[in-house]
Amino acid sequence: MGMQHKQGFTIIEVLLFLGITGLLAVTLLAGWTNMINTQRYRDSVKTVQTFIQQQYGQVYNVQNGRDASLNCTPGAESPKVTDNPSKPVGQTECIVMGRYIHITDGTKIQVYSIIGIDGEPSSLTSDSQIIRDRKPIRLDQSLNTDDSKLNIPWQASVVDGTTPNTLNAVIAIIRSPQTGTVHTYSYKTANSNLMPLLDNNLVNTANENGINLCLDAGVPLSGGRMGVAIQPGASGQSSVTTIADGEGKC
Repeated sequence: MGMQHKQGFTIIEVLLFLGITGLLAVTLLAGWTNMINTQRYRDSVKTVQTFIQQQYGQVYNVQNGRDASLNCTPGAESPKVTDNPSKPVGQTECIVMGRYIHITDGTKIQVYSIIGIDGEPSSLTSDSQIIRDRKPIRLDQSLNTDDSKLNIPWQASVVDGTTPNTLNAVIAIIRSPQTGTVHTYSYKTANSNLMPLLDNNLVNTANENGINLCLDAGVPLSGGRMGVAIQPGASGQSSVTTIADGEGKC
């Protein structure tokens, strides 16, 4: 009766199996990571779009939760806001006109209320002139409005078009107190601390050309950059759209 021999795996075969298994695991892990990064990036773009759209909603549906400790009165150059109230809430000479959006270092978006002085109808011909005539200012004190700050999630940052430079910019969404039309003025700044006044340098038709907020993912992912576009002459939420991968704008 002959003896039966069981043949096992050689060392080379074991090493080859382990190598192929490891390579497959690395490939699957890289693909999974890439898929997660891509989804997070798209979430970042959508978050920025929704946040900007909400600011238009705030302009059309005015919120004024002014604390009773604040007072607003007309001034020679601009409204004066003090902590010495002389009139009840809702009975001052000031009006809420819009939202001042400040983008700093590409990662932070801070929003302030814009207030101006109430008055009689003006004979001025353009909305930009009418808006400036009401002497609008950025109000640093809170009016207890919603959605006033956004830290862009998932390591994404707003950059200036196709460049790697982070974007510092101001977007002023202002409703004309006379015609009711909403205007959007955008202005790029070189300094993150620069917050231009709501004067002729910012509130003029030359700054109604729209702005692209391109987002850099900060991590490897599939596809190119996307972003959020505020269209020229933007007057509402529908004017805030996404920039798709491949359009060449980002």
